[in-house]
Amino acid sequence: EVNKSMLCSSKDVEITITSEHCKLQLSHSKPGVHVVQFTRPLTEVSNYFLVCIRYLHEDSSVGVGVA
Repeated sequence: EVNKSMLCSSKDVEITITSEHCKLQLSHSKPGVHVVQFTRPLTEVSNYFLVCIRYLHEDSSVGVGVA
């Protein structure tokens, strides 16, 4: 189960968490570099995450990193 205390994000990123998914939104009027970081490590039990991009503005890009 994910909750907001597990995420560190830029102030302009809107985060909605349900039992099914975590939805991130950023207004196109907020250009720049924005960050969302999951603050928990991957483990043997919880060993993956999934990113699904439903809509991306033509001037936007997404980078995903795992540390």
